[in-house]
Amino acid sequence: MRHFLKSLIGVVAVLAISCDSSDETGMIDIGKDYFPQKKGLYQVYDIYEINYVLGVPETLQYELKTHVVDSFLALNGEYKYVIHRSKRDSGSDDWTYLDTWSSQVNNHEAVMSEENTSFLKLIFPVAKDVAWDGNKYNTGGADDYSLEEVRVAYTFNDNNFNDCITVVQG
Repeated sequence: MRHFLKSLIGVVAVLAISCDSSDETGMIDIGKDYFPQKKGLYQVYDIYEINYVLGVPETLQYELKTHVVDSFLALNGEYKYVIHRSKRDSGSDDWTYLDTWSSQVNNHEAVMSEENTSFLKLIFPVAKDVAWDGNKYNTGGADDYSLEEVRVAYTFNDNNFNDCITVVQG
């Protein structure tokens, strides 16, 4: 009986160790790839913006580029990323520098500092129906974010993306 009990405990231990969501490196995927930060990484957005001044709409179209230009080890032991934002009216124009933002990602959250105001953009691990206050680190009123879809396929402008999340603000 004792031998059976030891064998049963050994089998349960092996099953518990082998049944996890880690990748081949042994690291558990908590979703940090949904908020990529790496020196040299950049994104270009096509912006269509409508501003109302005294009820009169003003329509603007331009490209916005975010570029991770540097990173450094912060006092809290985590890396901070320096992000330059630039803008241009069309693809043939030169980029014009706008401002500098920063971001910090750890095992619990991704925080973006926009013009010296920090916003909690994403929490880890990513999971469907998780909610958080995007204004947790600033003095603004509550701004609810939630994850509505996690690890789903999405098609946009004939481009297929296999692993996406949907973050809803407000």
